[in-house]
Amino acid sequence: MYLTAGEMVAPAALIAYQKTGRTGYLVCAFGSHVDVEYARAARSAGCQVVMPRSKFSAELPTLMRQYFQLWSASFMNRQPH
Repeated sequence: MYLTAGEMVAPAALIAYQKTGRTGYLVCAFGSHVDVEYARAARSAGCQVVMPRSKFSAELPTLMRQYFQLWSASFMNRQPH
């Protein structure tokens, strides 16, 4: 989530999403390296990864591979209904 994108990425929105009970997702927040309050709020709200925008851009391919590995493992371990 881009930390300055408004209400959809506000800590309250993230907390509300977490309360839905969904699992198997990774929340990565990124923003200005000088905006430490947004980063602190993102961590407090449960973001697993918080980083400066430049690092996010540089590491996006690696983050995507990690996400898909987590998703794939979660999907493969689901019990049939």
